Amino acid sequence: MSHIWRMVGQRLALGLLTLFVISLVIFGALELLPGDLAQEILGQSATPETVAAFRRELGLDLPPHERYLDWLGGVLTGDFGQSISTRQPVLPLMLERFSVSATIVVVAVFFATLIAVPAGMFAA
Repeated sequence: MSHIWRMVGQRLALGLLTLFVISLVIFGALELLPGDLAQEILGQSATPETVAAFRRELGLDLPPHERYLDWLGGVLTGDFGQSISTRQPVLPLMLERFSVSATIVVVAVFFATLIAVPAGMFAA
């Protein structure tokens, strides 16, 4: 029985490590994109002062490692930040759409199983 718990613990640890690495890769890729997010949101007619204030508001004036650690700390405490477009907290927006995503997953697993089980039996 302890073997099972050790295996479950290893899988959980590997899953958490995978999520961490994926978040680092995505954050790094976004950092490498050209352009200024604040300038893109505000448009070309925005003054440099407005852009600088918006960058401060979004935390884009901080070094990348500080922004990542702030985001990671927020995620670990359940604070996913605010949506840039709607200015609402992200977590309720995600939960609001969760039921649709869960329905799609259940239907996809159902059809995958419906196809995979007969295909596996035929292959055997």
